[in-house]
Amino acid sequence: MRFIKIVFLVSVFFISISLFLQKKGDFNKNIEIITNIVDEMSADLKGKCSVLVIFPPEYIDKKRTDAGDILVNRFINYFVKKSNKEKYFRVIERKELDKIYEEYIFQQTGFVDEKQVVEIGKMLGADCIFSATLRDLEDKKSEINSKIIKIETSEIISTSIDILNKEWTDKKIESDKLISKITFEPTPLKKVEFEFEEIKHIQTIDFTDTDIEVLKEYDKLYQMDLDENILPLEKSKLWYEFGKKYPKYLNLSKERGDWWVEYDKKLKEYEKYKKKREEALKKDWAKLKELLELKSIDVKQKTDWVFKFLDVYGWNKEENKFYSEVKTYLPVPCVNKKIGFCYYDGFIMVEGKYDYAGSFSEGLARVYLNDKWGYIDKSGREVIPLKYDDAWSFSEGLASVKLNGKYGFIDKSGREVIPLKYDNAWDFSKGLARVKLNSKWGYIDKSGREVIPLKYDYADFFSEGLARVYLNGKWGYIDKNGREVTPLKYDYAEFFSEGLARVELNGKSGVVDRFGREYFPLE
Repeated sequence: MRFIKIVFLVSVFFISISLFLQKKGDFNKNIEIITNIVDEMSADLKGKCSVLVIFPPEYIDKKRTDAGDILVNRFINYFVKKSNKEKYFRVIERKELDKIYEEYIFQQTGFVDEKQVVEIGKMLGADCIFSATLRDLEDKKSEINSKIIKIETSEIISTSIDILNKEWTDKKIESDKLISKITFEPTPLKKVEFEFEEIKHIQTIDFTDTDIEVLKEYDKLYQMDLDENILPLEKSKLWYEFGKKYPKYLNLSKERGDWWVEYDKKLKEYEKYKKKREEALKKDWAKLKELLELKSIDVKQKTDWVFKFLDVYGWNKEENKFYSEVKTYLPVPCVNKKIGFCYYDGFIMVEGKYDYAGSFSEGLARVYLNDKWGYIDKSGREVIPLKYDDAWSFSEGLASVKLNGKYGFIDKSGREVIPLKYDNAWDFSKGLARVKLNSKWGYIDKSGREVIPLKYDYADFFSEGLARVYLNGKWGYIDKNGREVTPLKYDYAEFFSEGLARVELNGKSGVVDRFGREYFPLE
């Protein structure tokens, strides 16, 4: 028994010695790295900085550890040694920093943001600041990103990225539990689809034996049907009156009048939905905006909330009027040897390994490696294999991809929804995508059905319900039913904006409206 106790004590002794030597090795290695960082960055200060203030390194996800206290003293000591030797810059002492730092620190979080760092630096009379962020890696390693900023111009004078041995411990505090409970769920609303372009146009009928006055009245109704300024119930009333006046066309008039009554019901239902959606959008954005401004929430959590918000309210300005503001919180492609993704605060979300990467759209981002395209989600997982020769961002749930020289469309699971058979294909917009086959352009819907025949030499995207098309050297406009709103007779035509578009013919310019009328004559 005594022998066993002796062996046990000897084992404990050697294990303790081993751990001590390991920690000493980690400490010595970190000292060497910090010395190198200080040497390299100090060389960049000459002629640019005279007074340097050094802030404690912090974790990018705001994790609480002992790292700041451990590392800030080392950085100060080595920068002081360097300043004493080089003489061209001075380091502010720790006691001066602590006094101001305590006054301006976020009491509820224990962290300061970059704006505050600059303010503190100004109060201390510094012209440059040193700050660093940490990110844990595997095998008890931590990445440290250091930078020195010129306070007056916000110019980054020097940067450094290195790997340290993690010799500090994480702090467990109750407020972490509180933070983890914060949630954000956008308001769920059942979507109501409605577009003015859904209006079907009147079929041509035989007026061979019709009085010219009747034909004129009918023509007025035909044009009235297309006028957005006339209310649906007013249109139905005029159609009913036409049928009473000319019994020969009673059935046609009743059918059209009934159609407008039903349209009015759908329109009112859609208007109610739009109002509810607008209220929910404003309310959810106000809440999300407040959450995004909190310093105690890690950036990964904020990014998850932003994705949720965009999934519900839309990944474009047409559907989501706050998209431009929300977009600033999305991860972006960034370079770290190769291309990966960074959170909006600049720190790495997906390690760089791609030759090219596009922005996130509808929850996925397209990436390019070894001459092939695929898609990743926000965790960096390749949800759609990198096998395509070309790929575009997702729009309305589908993405245009190219394989073996042909284009088609896939959904977010990677399933081929529309066969890869086209010579070219563009994104979906309001239910239609323009495609090219055998040198001719046309439009398909999400089922792959050719809604507008592939007969044009060129076809553009829809703008305000109309698209400019080109055939036999002339431009014109079509609606989503394929009806030529203006004849294809112009030498040039621009996109519609606020109901008008500029056109050119025989060297003269004019403006047409969305009904094909020359709003300003070609003069």
